[in-house]
Amino acid sequence: MTPAPLRSPVALLALLCRLGFAALLLVAAIPKIIDPSSFSISVANYRLLPAATSAFVGHTLPWLELVTALGLLASRQWRAGAWLLATGLSLVFAGAVASAWWRGLDIECGCFGSGGSITAYSVLLRIGLFAIALASAIHSCLLPPAHPPSQRPAP
Repeated sequence: MTPAPLRSPVALLALLCRLGFAALLLVAAIPKIIDPSSFSISVANYRLLPAATSAFVGHTLPWLELVTALGLLASRQWRAGAWLLATGLSLVFAGAVASAWWRGLDIECGCFGSGGSITAYSVLLRIGLFAIALASAIHSCLLPPAHPPSQRPAP
């Protein structure tokens, strides 16, 4: 059975957002999975969590990013949940980056393992990514399946 063709610009945009967001999460997760101790230090530098919690977040968050990315790439029944996770992660990331920028912390973002100072642009970028994730989650949760169960083609 072949997948349904992209019948509208909205369907194409949804596909591009899904693939792009999955790629972004994969690229962000892999360096942090390889070196979780460095990422734990980045998390601690935000000064939002106690040290033990920062270490826990530094070791588990990259795996959550990876699972979310794989969920976005998986079959349709996993996508709505993956978009909800992506939206939650994006909100947390935007809040943490905005908080660090607002407090004038001179730290690296840690978003892709290393590098990247926090600037007003990085705050706006995280807010934009949150908006994309939220719109995609809403679209994914409200969009009916391509073939309702009663109208699915016979195998």
